[in-house]
Amino acid sequence: MALLAYTKSFRTKHVLNFVYVLLVLLVLLINPTQCFLASFTYSIKTVEGKYISLQVHDDVDEWVIANTKQLCKLIDNVTGNIIDALEVNITGKINITIISPTLGKKLGVKRIPFLLTDRGIILVFTPYERRGALPFPIEDKPVEDKDLLNMNYVLGWIIDGITIYLLLNNVSYWHNDAAFGLMEALITYFLLKIMPSKYIVTHKLLKYPHGFTASMINLGYYKPLEEAIINYRSYARSYAWEVDSFGYWIIEKYGVRKFIAAYKLLAENATSQVFKEIYGVNLSELEREWLEYLKSKYGEERFTKTTILYLASSNPVIIYDDTYSDLEQASYEMKNILANLAYNFLETKTTIKVMAYSQVKKRFDELLRSHNVLILTLSNTTMFDNIIKAMKHKYLKKCNEGFSFDGIKNCLPSKNDILMLVDETYNGKIAGVIVGNSIEAIKNNSSLLLRLHPFSMGSCYIRKKLYVIFPSTLPKGEEGVSNIMALMLFIAFLAILFLEVVIRRVFSEV
Repeated sequence: MALLAYTKSFRTKHVLNFVYVLLVLLVLLINPTQCFLASFTYSIKTVEGKYISLQVHDDVDEWVIANTKQLCKLIDNVTGNIIDALEVNITGKINITIISPTLGKKLGVKRIPFLLTDRGIILVFTPYERRGALPFPIEDKPVEDKDLLNMNYVLGWIIDGITIYLLLNNVSYWHNDAAFGLMEALITYFLLKIMPSKYIVTHKLLKYPHGFTASMINLGYYKPLEEAIINYRSYARSYAWEVDSFGYWIIEKYGVRKFIAAYKLLAENATSQVFKEIYGVNLSELEREWLEYLKSKYGEERFTKTTILYLASSNPVIIYDDTYSDLEQASYEMKNILANLAYNFLETKTTIKVMAYSQVKKRFDELLRSHNVLILTLSNTTMFDNIIKAMKHKYLKKCNEGFSFDGIKNCLPSKNDILMLVDETYNGKIAGVIVGNSIEAIKNNSSLLLRLHPFSMGSCYIRKKLYVIFPSTLPKGEEGVSNIMALMLFIAFLAILFLEVVIRRVFSEV
């Protein structure tokens, strides 16, 4: 009997366990996020705001734990401002949960570091040291202000997530890419208007969205708004800067309320007639006013000419130093990356040639005058000497043990140091340079540097840190003298000497 009772008890226990597992799986299928987080409620620190309830897991980065109260205050403030701008009524507080990458991975968080729940947002906070590239530089110094960059990260993604959460729950779901594009423009507007200015980094460096858009237009890259908005490509975001700029401008001129009305109608029917219905004028007329605004404010701005994206779209020739055979494969990887960037962001199919330096050595200067180029070489080569002589701004310099560039004055001698930089040549063309102190550095990191940020003028891995270099942020530096200019100056000098001799002879005869 005892054995039978034990057997029944054992079976009952396992049956109950089995039923419990089934119930857990069922709940996971219905609401996986809440079920998962429920098992971790014991490790959450909660701070209350007026609009939000901030919950921080204790396994998150120490910076978040140390700054929980300040984060709550800032997040509560931006959330309140977004609620007011959207003129929505919410019942109860919005839950903001900050978790570690470990929990984020279990929740399936990948490219975008937040999830929406029925009660708020779950944000994955990746520690400062693991987030990747730092902006370089601000005010001629690398941006390594941990508080600044962490606040930028948290507030930027919170504004993104809160805007989407409120639109979904209180306004309307976007049913097409056109409405999605307007939503992205609204997020850009909130980010620049609501986030404290001192925490805005990348948008300032890129003069985004207006300055960036004006520059691209002046360089010949423009898609009429009828196409850019109505045929918005959410998966690639080609010409998204135009939609962001137009959205920002029209919100400033007519307010958020009308913009939301346009968003709602566009979500139902993606047609440009929406703008006539909401704003009383055709989209083409609004477009004309917006373009006039950009022209009056930014004139002939062209700083995006020295960006990876512009280089990618301009049918560049990739020239590699074939003294090192491994650079050929790296060059073809660069070709594929550039072609994809041009197609995804500018819908342009490019023709990119890959050539060995030995093939073009005798006509290298001629090639630089006729083509935009991307150079792959080591710092201790003649090829590197030749390309830095052709650059308009002397950002790059050769030193005894490696290379240096403006922003970091000292020589960079480590075999791991590598730089990718785009600049103008004396002939008005564009030259990109990937230079390292070892073949391994170029093989292992050149594709990473090229992919980091298409709107940048380059990036670098130096002193074991990764940086993104944005256009117009490096000091202009000294402008060197081209070979042609040097020859002209020499001829002018000889002419002056000759004239002096003639004048002296004339006066001596007198």
